[in-house]
Amino acid sequence: VFLGYCNSLNKFNCVRGDMCELPFEDKSFDLFFVSSVLEHSPNVAKTISEAARVSDRFVLTLFKWRMISGGLESNYHTKKKYYTTLFNIDAIIDSIESVGGKFECKLMSSPDGDVSDFDEYRKSYSEDKHRNGSYLTLIGEWS
Repeated sequence: VFLGYCNSLNKFNCVRGDMCELPFEDKSFDLFFVSSVLEHSPNVAKTISEAARVSDRFVLTLFKWRMISGGLESNYHTKKKYYTTLFNIDAIIDSIESVGGKFECKLMSSPDGDVSDFDEYRKSYSEDKHRNGSYLTLIGEWS
């Protein structure tokens, strides 16, 4: 229904696809942007690889991560019918770098609107708690 509506506006060319096998040619897009979506991929590493294949740059906003534990393994929730991943922050950064991701910045944004550099934030947040309400935004380009 949503795709039909978007296409009826004649302002968008909407395509339904699999984020692990994007139906686009290499380097089709200037920017790959996802916000609070990557953690719902059935295969996070494959989705990141596909983002690198189809785009020149990226903006990824994540909200389910941990500093120490976690990983890139997706879990399917049968009752809710979706995948979810609790990222390990180093694993997600390593996965992006492994397919040529070069970071311009890593930003933390808190629920109260404060924005800070992730590397500075990380120095003061060594506990392995769930994200404490903050979002991590990774901005960069694929080489």
